[in-house]
Amino acid sequence: MPESIPITDDTRRTLLIAEDDRDLQNVLRVMVERLGYAVAVVNDGIEAMNYLESHSADAVLSDICMPKMDGLELLLAVRGKHGDLPFVLLTSVEERQSVVEALRLGATDFINKPIDVELLSLVISRVLEIGVRKKKLRKSIPLTLSEKMLSLLQIVSSQRRKQPKNDR
Repeated sequence: MPESIPITDDTRRTLLIAEDDRDLQNVLRVMVERLGYAVAVVNDGIEAMNYLESHSADAVLSDICMPKMDGLELLLAVRGKHGDLPFVLLTSVEERQSVVEALRLGATDFINKPIDVELLSLVISRVLEIGVRKKKLRKSIPLTLSEKMLSLLQIVSSQRRKQPKNDR
């Protein structure tokens, strides 16, 4: 179950953190909250997918090595269900090959452990901004298509009204 449910409004960006190490969870939560972002923390990939089924997030920060569903499996699941949601992996030096694979699968970025606070700040700020822009774009596309469809229906309807009844 998520340890921190984010405040979701249009002005506050939300980062979902999937990390099984409780100490690192707390450190990451504090670091990200100090940057002014909302945070939701889960213990593994399965909890992350469950969270995304009922909540919105602007980006995901995930450890590669976790129980139940690891970071690469989570990345694939997120890509399958949530498209281009920005996704950052936490990795250690010995996981370099996994990072290459993750980038090939569509990860947005990665951060090495031990975590550099300045780099974390830059990466998280960037991916959350990307996530918000993508979300706005996704919202505008259906609206634009709906508006076009409505306009087309209005034109067809007005043309039908202009036709004499016996021509219909």
